[in-house]
Amino acid sequence: MRDEVTCLRSLSSTCHAIALMLRAGLTPDRALQAGGVAPGGWGHSAPHQMVADIWEFSLERGLAPATVMVQLAAFIATIADCQREVQLQGVGPRAASRLILWLPAVSVLLASASGFAVMPFLLGSVLGWVLMVLAALLMGCARWWSRRLMLRSSCSSWAVGMPAAVVAQCLRAGIAPPLPGEVARLIPREGYVTPADGETDLARAYITVERSQEWGVPAAALLDAEAELAQRRESERLREAGEKLAVSILIPLGVCILPAFIAVGVVPIVVVMLSSTPLS
Repeated sequence: MRDEVTCLRSLSSTCHAIALMLRAGLTPDRALQAGGVAPGGWGHSAPHQMVADIWEFSLERGLAPATVMVQLAAFIATIADCQREVQLQGVGPRAASRLILWLPAVSVLLASASGFAVMPFLLGSVLGWVLMVLAALLMGCARWWSRRLMLRSSCSSWAVGMPAAVVAQCLRAGIAPPLPGEVARLIPREGYVTPADGETDLARAYITVERSQEWGVPAAALLDAEAELAQRRESERLREAGEKLAVSILIPLGVCILPAFIAVGVVPIVVVMLSSTPLS
C-alpha cells in the first residue's frame, strides 16, 4: 500500500504541474509533455485511467482544463492522504496479529528449553501428530481470518464525490450537465467498494442539481459542497473501520490461536508430566 500512496501522490503532483503549464499559456499537448506525460501514457491503474478519461472529456466538452487539473490534483491528494491514514491505522493490528501467530511455535520451543520432552512426544506419537495438524489448521485459519478483516477495513470508495465534481465543472463552463451514463463511464468501478455505492454517488450529484433549481442557488457551488461532504463521510467511515479493526482482530486470535497454543504448548507438557510420574 505504501507504493500505492507514493504513486497517487506522484499523480497529484503531475496534475498540478500540468495545471500550472496550462495557466502559463501552453497548449494542452505541450502541457502534458512538460508535465512528463506522454500521449496515452497516464498509467494503467484505476486512478490514472480516471484522470486520463476526465482529461479527454474536458477537452472534448470545452471545459477549462487548468481548473479541471487543479481539482483533480486536490482530489488525488485527498485519496493519497486517506490511503495513508488507512495504512497507519492497520500497522498496530497487523503487527499484533503477526506477533501472536508465533505464539504456538514459541510455546513449543520454551517447553523444550525448560526440559520437557515435547518434541519427541509431538513427532513420535499419533496424538502428537494430531495435535500439530490441529494447531497448523487453526493457525492457518487465524491468518486467513485476520487478513480478511484487515482487507475489509482498508477497502475504500476513493472515487466518491467525483461525479458531483465533474458535473460542477460542466456547469461552470456553461454547458448542460452530461448524461448520467457519460459520467459513470468516467469513474472506474474500482473506485467504489460496491457497485451500489457508485450508483448512489452518481444519483446524489443529479439530485443536488434538481435541488439547486428548486432553491434558486448556483448548482456548481452545491455540487462542490456535495463532493467535499462525500469525501469527508468516506474518510470518517474508514476511520471508524480502523478503530473497529483494533478490536475485531482479537476475535480470530482468541478463537484460533489460543486453542492452537493449548494443543502444542499445554497438552504435550501435561502428557509428558503424567507419563513420567510413577503411579502409586
